[in-house]
Parts: sequence; structure tokens; C-alpha cells
Amino acid sequence: MATSIAQLAASSRSEAMDFSLVLISQGVESTILHPPDQGWVLELAAEDLPRAEAILLLYQAENRPRLWRQTIPGTDLVFDVRVLGWWLLVIFFHASDATAHGRLREGGCMDYTRWLLGDWWRPWTAMMLHQDLGHLIGNVLAGFVTLGVAMATLGAGRALLGALVAGWFGNVLSATLHGPDFRSLGASGLVLGALGLLGGSVWHGTRGPWQKAGLAAAGLLFVFWGTNPQSDVLAHLGGFLAGLALGALLQPTPDWRRRIWMDWVGLGVFLLLLGAAWREAVQSLSQ
Repeated sequence: MATSIAQLAASSRSEAMDFSLVLISQGVESTILHPPDQGWVLELAAEDLPRAEAILLLYQAENRPRLWRQTIPGTDLVFDVRVLGWWLLVIFFHASDATAHGRLREGGCMDYTRWLLGDWWRPWTAMMLHQDLGHLIGNVLAGFVTLGVAMATLGAGRALLGALVAGWFGNVLSATLHGPDFRSLGASGLVLGALGLLGGSVWHGTRGPWQKAGLAAAGLLFVFWGTNPQSDVLAHLGGFLAGLALGALLQPTPDWRRRIWMDWVGLGVFLLLLGAAWREAVQSLSQ
């Protein structure tokens, strides 16, 4: 007996592909068609139609336009306005350090010798500190763009954690290659790590305007932002390369429930890492 067939309409090829991926993730098979006298449709078994409609209603509700997702003026790139939380966090630490007359830098900067002796927190805390106002402004402006777009592309929590881990790798690489007596601070490794996340995302075919530029654009931006000889180029390179690897690993999922869960986990680990690191850094100042 032939199976009854039903159809679901889509407004475009891109939407049809998104719908198909969502349905597949929930175990509903469908075929994308584009009949000459119709728009894009998904063909599926009639018995699956009620479940498919319910799944897509939930998917559309979760993916409706959000106030925190905005388009960068003059481009097609979307960024996550919640990056302002990171921006304010970095400014808070800079202001706190200035109020303490640079004391936070003593406990939190990347110091290679002290790190080898057990100050595990330094590669993490150094990313929240800056030498002066000019250093701070440069990083928060670049980070607002790269991290904001990465959060919109890969998910806020995963992008924040990925960029933080990439920045840690950049700090450790730079300190190891520079050797004893090396000290550094700044969020540039994290910022270039976010750029690397975007470059790495092309490997798993994340759709969006960023992929029109792809890996080559990420490389050019790294040359523009990360190779100033007066800056810590090794930290920049390490952060960028680690970001590329992580961007290729952090594959987005069409299952929105899983995506939200993973983002909350990413954000939680991001905050726990920084909280634990700064707790140790502040305690070290009183010893």
C-alpha cells in the first residue's frame, strides 16, 4: 500500500534546508522539492505531518528575531549585543586595577616564572587586565566586533568559552617561547581567538554572511590586527590558531534545545573559570 504524502511550504531554499535539518534531528525524514509552479516545499509522510508541524512551530518560536541579535551597519554580518557583558567585565577589572593603583596586575598578570611555580590562574586573569586606557580601548573595540559576531554564529556561551580557552593558549604559548622574566597582560589573545573561531567555523559549513569571506578574510584580519611588532604577536598567533581549531570543533546543532543547553553550559564554565582564577589571584595578594 502506497504511503500518503504531505507537504510543508518554505519561503526560500535556505529556510527549506533549515527545516529539513531540524526535522532530521528529531527523526522525521523529508525531501526538499522546488516544483515549477510552486515555491520551496518539504515532502514527507502524511503520518509525520502533525509532529513535523509541532517541531517547526517550536523551532520558529525559538529562532524568532531577538533584540540582542543586530546587524552591523553597512554589512550583512549579525552580532550578539550581549557581548556588552564581556565589554563591561573587562572595563570593570581595568577600573578596579586603577583604583587599586595597579595591585591587581601584580596578582593577575601573566608571569611565566610564577606560573611555573604554581600560579595556575595567571593565563586566565591576564586577559581581564590592561596596561592603560589606550590598550583597553583597542581591545574592547576589536573584541566587540569579533566576539560579538562569533557569539551570533556559534552561540553566546560556546563562543565566550572558546575565545577564553584560545586566549589561555595564546598566553601560555607566548610565555613559554619568551622564557623567564616574561610578563604580559591584555585581552588581545582572546579577541584574536574569537576571530579564529569565525575562521574555523567555515570547516563545518556554518551558513551565513561570514562564510562568504571565509578563512582568507580571517587571515587577513589577523595580519591587520595581530602582527603589530609592538604587541605580543606570539599571544595573538597562539590565540588565533587555537580559535581556528576550536571553531572547527564547535559544530552548531539544528536541535535548538541542545543548543540552548550547550550555551548555558559554556557560559557557566566561562564564569566559573574566571571566578576561580580571580579568587586565587586576590588571595595571593594577601599572602
